[in-house]
Amino acid sequence: MSFLSIRHWRASAMAIIATLTASLVLGMVPAQAVGLTPHAVRAETASGTTGGSISGTVTVRSNVDLGSVSVFAINLYSPSSNAPSGMVNPDGTYTLPSLPAAEYKVYFHSSDPGWTRMEVYGGSDLSTYTPVLVNEGQDVTGIDQNMSGGRIQGRVQMPYYVDTTTVVVEALDSSGAVVASEFPSTGGHYDLKGLPSGDYKIRASGGVLTSWHGGGASFAEAATISIEGEQDVYNADLAGDPGASISGWVSSSWPSTGAGSHRVSVHDLAGKVVKDVPVNSSYYTVSGLQPGQYKLALDMVAVTSAHQAKSSYEGQYYSGVSEDKGPGPAQTITLTANEQKTRFDFAGTDGGSMKGYLRDASGHPLPFGVVEAYTRDGALVTRKAVTDAQGRFEITGLTTGSYRLRGNTTNVRFAGLTYSGSVAEQSEAKEIAVSSGTQTDVGTVGYWSRANFTDVFEGQQFDHQISWMKSTGISTGWPDATFRPLLSVNRDAMAAFLYRLAGQPAFTPPATSPFVDVPTTNQFYKEIAWLASTKISGGWPDNTFRPVEPVNRDAMAAFLYRFSKVTGFEPPATSPFTDVPANGQFYKEIAWLASTEISTGWEDHTFRPVTPVNRDAMAAFMYRFNALDK
Repeated sequence: MSFLSIRHWRASAMAIIATLTASLVLGMVPAQAVGLTPHAVRAETASGTTGGSISGTVTVRSNVDLGSVSVFAINLYSPSSNAPSGMVNPDGTYTLPSLPAAEYKVYFHSSDPGWTRMEVYGGSDLSTYTPVLVNEGQDVTGIDQNMSGGRIQGRVQMPYYVDTTTVVVEALDSSGAVVASEFPSTGGHYDLKGLPSGDYKIRASGGVLTSWHGGGASFAEAATISIEGEQDVYNADLAGDPGASISGWVSSSWPSTGAGSHRVSVHDLAGKVVKDVPVNSSYYTVSGLQPGQYKLALDMVAVTSAHQAKSSYEGQYYSGVSEDKGPGPAQTITLTANEQKTRFDFAGTDGGSMKGYLRDASGHPLPFGVVEAYTRDGALVTRKAVTDAQGRFEITGLTTGSYRLRGNTTNVRFAGLTYSGSVAEQSEAKEIAVSSGTQTDVGTVGYWSRANFTDVFEGQQFDHQISWMKSTGISTGWPDATFRPLLSVNRDAMAAFLYRLAGQPAFTPPATSPFVDVPTTNQFYKEIAWLASTKISGGWPDNTFRPVEPVNRDAMAAFLYRFSKVTGFEPPATSPFTDVPANGQFYKEIAWLASTEISTGWEDHTFRPVTPVNRDAMAAFMYRFNALDK
């Protein structure tokens, strides 16, 4: 048997051991554990293009055979799929090719006696790691694992109730820079490896108050550990001060869609996040807190890694205050030194959700893309989800509000992001109304392609804005696929435009019409009734709405001003337009429109307030309004 054959046979044997070990941690057996191949698994992306790669260098001690080291990558978007693997080359380099776009957990394994255990990139075991993001077609380099040099081992002595996954142990060199870090095991043991020769201080923080090896209160007072070459230092223990703590249970009604990765966060009274910990088996402990006053929250911190955002509860402050209410009404928790507060329990609620598809301009699904739901003003937590192989996504835990969607595909055929309404610019994104406890089907979020009416051509005035109206569904045009840009906008159509611009919020129109000239059978009855319910339009004194009358420019200004819910605007003493007096009926609204540059009027400094608004100009006004940072 040749050397390479022996090497590949050893890789297969080690792959079986490592993948079965992974199955115990992840609750699954990777497909590679059955019918293993000695070569790195070649995985094609769903679009049929070759995927990306992960490469790096493994550095080991002098007594370890590099040829015995295998590298594995678990797809965190699809953990039950094949786990690509490969061997480290004699010079320490490795490459895992043909990876589908996703986030990966990279780990290293060897049977060599000089190799202590499974080594995980950016962590201490398979539950603590740094995910590696691979975009489609991207070659990710520099995913190195340093096992050479010295090592310092010890234990952080902590009370039983401290969640060790929230504690981090670090080795700092003489300049105070962090050279190595790791989460300790459940027993508090840590093993800092790959340390160059030099002097070090050991620090523990996170789930404990900042503590130093040697008992000092600061870097200067901490004990110094010297490392020379491949020296091992043992029993570098620390007394971890748990500080004050808060703990409790997180429960939910059954059945619940919120069974996923949940987090509890502690905020100071200024709103800053002080601590953020995971909920483990429905229980959480936040330790390492200084004496003071705090607010407690569930699922109120946006996760950065997409695979961790599979589902979440609706954000809430303790106890039972929904995130849209803010922290003000929430209970203030006062902690004294080393005080343990228990039974601060949460009842998780699913909130609202949005489901749909992420597709390219031709309608092809985009798997392993990230879709985020966010609000224009950032007042509500941004939630996210990863698309499946068919491009489907579902974002959960949404509080009642108006959201935009941002899709980010890693497909190399596209650049940048796409937004709700299948538009390319964030300023063009369509608002989508979501209600807590209900699911909203948003259809397709796609990459922008020109969506024009048959009578609107590229290069004509406001063609892009009209295309945006069609892409976002704000205007559907006429049955003959025309937009009729030079026709005036009627008041019933204006109601429909504004209702759709608002994201088509949940609304049940009254059985009796608010206007004598709008029957409940009117094509736009729901939209007109909604407009009246929001007080955007109260109609005329004779209780009519006059749905088929054109909308004049002054009324358009009033509609948009009320729709914006702007407060605190003071119009200038001198009118920006020569034909709009400061004492005119809609002067404030028209002045606001000018201040936002939604409309700058004509070149002769007139606004022409009683002139009807054409449909192409209305498209421009609504486009500019949507781009406002209100």
